[in-house]
Amino acid sequence: MKHDAQYLKKTSVVLTNDLTRYHKSLVVGVKGITVGRASQAVYNQGYNDRFVCVRFPETTRDILWESLELV
Repeated sequence: MKHDAQYLKKTSVVLTNDLTRYHKSLVVGVKGITVGRASQAVYNQGYNDRFVCVRFPETTRDILWESLELV
């Protein structure tokens, strides 16, 4: 599913999967804000419609949409 670029910006989300293997603060329930489309590295791999860049309190990461819930 492709997403409109505006839709991906400043959308409140909650993490639904434990991703502490990537960063200690990425626990279930942590809230974040989307900051735009996925990074260029992800885009080049062809996964840009599956990932979105999310700014969490302690880190900013590309996260799978299936690991997020819209608030």
